[in-house]
Amino acid sequence: MAGSSPGKVNKGRSADHAPAEERRHGHRRRADRWGLALLYLGLRDRGRAWIGFDWDALDRLHAKGMISNPASKAKSVVFTEEGLKQAERLFKELFAAR
Repeated sequence: MAGSSPGKVNKGRSADHAPAEERRHGHRRRADRWGLALLYLGLRDRGRAWIGFDWDALDRLHAKGMISNPASKAKSVVFTEEGLKQAERLFKELFAAR
């Protein structure tokens, strides 16, 4: 575009032009939703799920009250009651055949 400066953000044009922090927040939110749904896939007895996910994502899920503290010696986390409900809902929403 003539006269436009490289690297300048044109606010309000599209999601591609959103400030970087807003885009990162959106990516984290989507990653957390997918991570919670995938933890449900690994669900075992008594609401326990094996952990093999990004530690930052697990920390965010813990901060939201969805899982027990992942920073322990255990190789699994326990879903909270709300976390289990949300994980099941997201798993069905994201992975169920339509």
